[in-house]
Amino acid sequence: MSETTNDQYHAHVDWDFVLETIRNEKCVLLIGKELPQLQSGESLEDALIDHLDVENNENVVNYYQNDEFFLFKNPIAKTRTYYKIKDCFRQPYYEDIYHKIAQIPFHLVLSVSPDLYLKKTFEKYKLPHHFDFYHKKRNPKEVPGPSKSQPLLYNLFGSVEEEESLILTHDDLFDFLLALFGNRDLPTDLRNTLESADNFIFLGFKFDKWYVQLLLRLLKLHNESYSFSRYASNKVLSADTIKICYDQFKIEFINNNIVEFVDTLYQKCQDKHLLKELGDADLSVSAKIENCIEQDEIDQALALLKEFFEQKEEEELGDDSRLLSSRQSRLQRKVNQGVIDENDAGIEANKIKQAVLDLCKEVKLLE
Repeated sequence: MSETTNDQYHAHVDWDFVLETIRNEKCVLLIGKELPQLQSGESLEDALIDHLDVENNENVVNYYQNDEFFLFKNPIAKTRTYYKIKDCFRQPYYEDIYHKIAQIPFHLVLSVSPDLYLKKTFEKYKLPHHFDFYHKKRNPKEVPGPSKSQPLLYNLFGSVEEEESLILTHDDLFDFLLALFGNRDLPTDLRNTLESADNFIFLGFKFDKWYVQLLLRLLKLHNESYSFSRYASNKVLSADTIKICYDQFKIEFINNNIVEFVDTLYQKCQDKHLLKELGDADLSVSAKIENCIEQDEIDQALALLKEFFEQKEEEELGDDSRLLSSRQSRLQRKVNQGVIDENDAGIEANKIKQAVLDLCKEVKLLE
């Protein structure tokens, strides 16, 4: 299929309309799997495949790259892989985009990624919200009606904290669709909010996946009786895919990438004084350790490491932190006794500082 730059299906964003629909609780943000980015620069999806080493993973019979689904050897193999997936989701991620989304007063954010990054941002900055997720094997819980003051964050494809809620295989997808088509519809207030929206913004969606188009129909976004607008950030797509999205769902693509779009929307909201104020963040242990290192408070950083690893019952890492504390104490004694010259002391201090930073990386993985 040919790639397209055809302007026929590309939109000039009506920012006044976007801001008014946000202000009036008529704009829904939909987050796709391409939004989450790790600090390494990889997308979460790409990092997951690397983390699982699918080519050599004895638990994975096949990975269907086009659909992004797995085939596992057996249920135990699936569970083992789930814990590896959960571990991958703990890696440091690009937080800035979530900070900005959290400050934009969306009343409803619907995600097809099972991560909890946006939820964690709301919690970190003490922003009121309600979080829930769809579980294909349970009757959905009713949720409070979304509002700007109490937005609803809803994970449609489950939560990484609940194995059975995830959609990892074609069978999982079938169970999900069967449930949603059957007697496990979305919570009433969520469904009503979707049907009363005037504007939808898609960020990080892979519209070339067949199940995404089916999902859009399940959400009734193809319904001609609803007079809403739909904007989507543009990743390079085939001409056929863009045409289908416009003809079937009236989705107009914008030329901005995801980060550019969010940055622009954030600035527009700021100019109109629409942004929510973030509360004081509760610093993570890793952030406290990094602050100590910046202030050259190595003893305090080591104390935080020791306490953290004890709480997590990480014996080996706890031993490493205690050995590092002993090394720091020996250096201080030598300096106090004048038995080490200034140059050697500086070299050793830098080595200890680097070792503390290395252990801090382990803290980030465990937080």
